[in-house]
Amino acid sequence: PSPSAKTVDRKEQKRQEAEIRNARAAQRRPLENAIRTIEKEMEKLNSEKLRLHGLLNSEALYAETHKEDLKLALRQQADVEARLNELEEKWLLHQSELELL
Repeated sequence: PSPSAKTVDRKEQKRQEAEIRNARAAQRRPLENAIRTIEKEMEKLNSEKLRLHGLLNSEALYAETHKEDLKLALRQQADVEARLNELEEKWLLHQSELELL
């Protein structure tokens, strides 16, 4: 092949490689965005978990007069734990899907 044909072939090859990279990036982007969203929510929930842990370590909360507050804090703690577990499962699923791309 002539030098100009080699140049055209090389340009075509680079164009095809760029298309492949762009297609992969397009596949990865929604998963990466979902992972970031999950991580942000997990961060907020972990902060709430720490707050509740501190609250539940307070002896005053266990006084008879704070029985309803204790019940509420325990319910909130269970809800936060359940949501964190759910998000962790989603995060792991998205990470494994991302690794396959």
